[in-house]
Amino acid sequence: MNEQFVYIKLVTGEQLMAYKESEDDKSVLLKFPMLIKTHLVGMNNGKISEQVTAGPYTLFVDSTSFHVNKDHIIVDAQLAPNAIPHYVHLVRDHEGVSLSYTPQELQWEETNYEEEKVSIPDVARAIQQLKALAEVEEEVDEKFLLKGNDTVH
Repeated sequence: MNEQFVYIKLVTGEQLMAYKESEDDKSVLLKFPMLIKTHLVGMNNGKISEQVTAGPYTLFVDSTSFHVNKDHIIVDAQLAPNAIPHYVHLVRDHEGVSLSYTPQELQWEETNYEEEKVSIPDVARAIQQLKALAEVEEEVDEKFLLKGNDTVH
């Protein structure tokens, strides 16, 4: 069912997250499209920072389903699995509708933990090695030390 969550880019440059209900030869039926917006936050040392937001594609329309002409679509791709929960929350918050989806599951490999146990002598030896490292004192050149003051932040 997660393959019905899609990312659409239109010829106008608008980017949408939506639930693809159906499609035919000429159009795609999208439910609850959310418009993705990027805002320039700042430019620092030649690096551009952007903020990404999303909200309902059409705020002033009563319908939640839209037919989009396929000739107006540049990109029609499956929404990234990590973006689906965000999209589902947007729909819940703006439309009051709970969409069901299958969260990405973690794949746990079976591990034999008996083989990974460390013996007590190994732990004791590691502690001794760490103590030896902690006892090493480095020479500090006094001329590079700066005296502080009593400023409280």
